[in-house]
Amino acid sequence: MSEDEFTKLYRHTTKMVNDLRKDMEHGFEMMHAEFNRIYGLFDSANGEIKSLDYEQLMMKRQADRHERWIGELSEKTKPS
Repeated sequence: MSEDEFTKLYRHTTKMVNDLRKDMEHGFEMMHAEFNRIYGLFDSANGEIKSLDYEQLMMKRQADRHERWIGELSEKTKPS
């Protein structure tokens, strides 16, 4: 292989490697952006679940309180 052929091969290989590196970097950037989007969705869903859990707890406490009040009223209003 002559020096000129080697130089052409080297340049071609170097260009291919650099193009591949750029494509991979772009792919990694796209994956990073997509992962950030997915993590954001999970964080949002987690926040909504926590809110719903808290709301459910408050509703249960309110129902328990109403049940207790109804029980107290029924005891107080029983015919003697």
